[in-house]
Amino acid sequence: MDASHREEWVYSGVAKALNWLRTVPAPPEARIGPVGHGLARHKVFQDWEAPLEFSSTHALEIYINEVLFNTSVLSHRLLTTV
Repeated sequence: MDASHREEWVYSGVAKALNWLRTVPAPPEARIGPVGHGLARHKVFQDWEAPLEFSSTHALEIYINEVLFNTSVLSHRLLTTV
């Protein structure tokens, strides 16, 4: 599998996983982040910590899409300038 197909495969898998997660209902009292308070921690974030508190799943989705888009644009620019 060449690099462009591998990248598309990864993005497709991430999109499918996120779409599945959107179908899982959260309890009404649930919030994004650790129980109590604080920033969300997960390996998808740089240094395992979210850069801000997300007010909703929609806010988290916007953030992740921005990161994916910016990473994709950056990767494309790096690959096309080499």
